[in-house]
Amino acid sequence: MKRMQWAPWAAALLSACLWHGSAIAQVGESIDKSMSRNLDDDNTTGIPPEAEHAFIKYLRTYVPAQLASGAAAPEVEYIDALGTVVKTKPVAKPLIAAFLHGPVEHPEPVGDENVGGFVGFGLRDAYGAVSLDDGSTWKATNLSESAEQFSSVLPNYPGDVVNIVHAVAGRHIAVAWPSRYCSTGFPAYAMDETERDALATYLQINVDADLYLTDLFGVAGSQGSVDYAAQGYPTVGEVPYNCLWTARGVLLDGDDPRTATVEATHVVWYKAERLTSGVRDVNRVEIQMVGGAGVAVIWQEDPEGLLPGQGEGPGEGWSGAIANSQTDTWYSFLPDEHFEVVADATGNPVALADYWVAGAAQPKPYVPFAVPMRLTNNARCLGGGGGGGGVRLYCTETALQYGLKNQCADTVTIPTGQNNQPTQVCVSEDGVPNVANVAATRARLSLQPKFDTLGNVVGAWVVILAEESKGMGRFYFKVGETGVATATPCTEGDADCQVADDGKDQ
Repeated sequence: MKRMQWAPWAAALLSACLWHGSAIAQVGESIDKSMSRNLDDDNTTGIPPEAEHAFIKYLRTYVPAQLASGAAAPEVEYIDALGTVVKTKPVAKPLIAAFLHGPVEHPEPVGDENVGGFVGFGLRDAYGAVSLDDGSTWKATNLSESAEQFSSVLPNYPGDVVNIVHAVAGRHIAVAWPSRYCSTGFPAYAMDETERDALATYLQINVDADLYLTDLFGVAGSQGSVDYAAQGYPTVGEVPYNCLWTARGVLLDGDDPRTATVEATHVVWYKAERLTSGVRDVNRVEIQMVGGAGVAVIWQEDPEGLLPGQGEGPGEGWSGAIANSQTDTWYSFLPDEHFEVVADATGNPVALADYWVAGAAQPKPYVPFAVPMRLTNNARCLGGGGGGGGVRLYCTETALQYGLKNQCADTVTIPTGQNNQPTQVCVSEDGVPNVANVAATRARLSLQPKFDTLGNVVGAWVVILAEESKGMGRFYFKVGETGVATATPCTEGDADCQVADDGKDQ
């Protein structure tokens, strides 16, 4: 196997050429390998499979070079731009890829219908792929196994996976994806009281004061759907909401007990874990990890399903897709210390290294990700603590015992809806009425390590950037006039008529 290594002069030449606006760089032998070609054998639909949304990262450690079969690989050769072998190594850094694969049909638009960016109707699964020989051979694993399952709200709609993200740190791998399949997956919010109390005891937390196992924000519920035919997209029709799923992988030293070959190292993938119920539509997932701290994941949830945009061409969830009001940014996390704790045959906690022996079933996480929590405050709280899904704990004084802001310290009656129906809505303790005409979208996530005085990682700072609509509605006033109370209203399209502060903030 050959790999390119820059000679010092080549790196200097590249820098100089970039400075002058052009780059001339020679490379060594190209290594082009497929991670998914052998997966096509399982396709019996007659529809061509697609492999998409591919990402790749590497673990910052060396392992003995090993083929996908588990057999020892030849030493890896590194060559410079002139084709000279500079060095060889018997080791390689593990490459970790994540991608979608499966047959998918893209709808043909009717008339002037714009569906160019709809994700399609597919039987796609989420895959993780590992290379232990610098990319020459790959071992792909189906992490979701949901394509042959079906949505609970539309029984004939497959559990299609529409996107995927992943993160790595140390020897840990975390993958997340939105899927139309919203069953099984042992979500933390669905634990019964006995299970929750046992886990709380293990985590040494008080469920009456710690949010980790408490569904304060209404995560539980039934999977919903959106009828795009009613929005002018008859070809698309009704589509189930996405749920958020995750899977963990761990690089272990030693032999894989499932295979006949004796490996030097191997990756163990856990059973997939579901975080949400599908009561709202999940989109725009991001995940980050810091070794010694843990993994964090964020996403947006739309209570009425993703609202298509009008952009031309392909794009995830339609080009220029926007969100309905009350779309929020959501967050969950898993501390690093619990990453390798799995449930044994009796449901008790055990270290992965002790559990993973010949005959052991695929590991199931013992400590789940935290029950998802909202970071933005766009969902409506009605007077009396209610909401669209009934009484929500974050709308009541219950939130105070968790150190959260009182979202319903007072109420006010305002006109809402197309008929300006008088509605009693909550006013938070800082005086802000919950009008619920704002949407938060496209959140970005950064995780930065937090160190003690000795340089040890003791946690991580979570940094999130999101955009949010201004929620002012479409009010129009005469050009040059300011202030909602004093400006002269006008009708859209009239001369010298302008919209009030519109758009989004970051």
